[in-house]
Amino acid sequence: MDGRISLGNLLVDLDGHLVWVGGQRVELTHLEFRALVLLATRASFVVPSRQLAEALWGPAADERAPHLRGLISRLRRKLHGMHPWQIRTVTKRGYGLFPCQDEGRDPAAPPQATA
Repeated sequence: MDGRISLGNLLVDLDGHLVWVGGQRVELTHLEFRALVLLATRASFVVPSRQLAEALWGPAADERAPHLRGLISRLRRKLHGMHPWQIRTVTKRGYGLFPCQDEGRDPAAPPQATA
């Protein structure tokens, strides 16, 4: 990894712990940043709730905890305008960062190859 993640108009500077959406700096808490990095490094795949919670709060974290849902909600709000990617909830599975044009596609299905 070269220290940066770029997805559409989202830019994440891993070394500086900085995030931009559409050229505008976005302030994230340490946990929000860690969650975004985990989702962004696994873009187009579902990150199980338990894995996300354990990465943020350790192995004793409860995957159904309201604080995980709240963190994801705040992250979505702060990243409003991120295009063409969006954070989706995959019911009973977890969360993922998926392209908006995948609307209607099952996020649990593998990404489709493009010719």
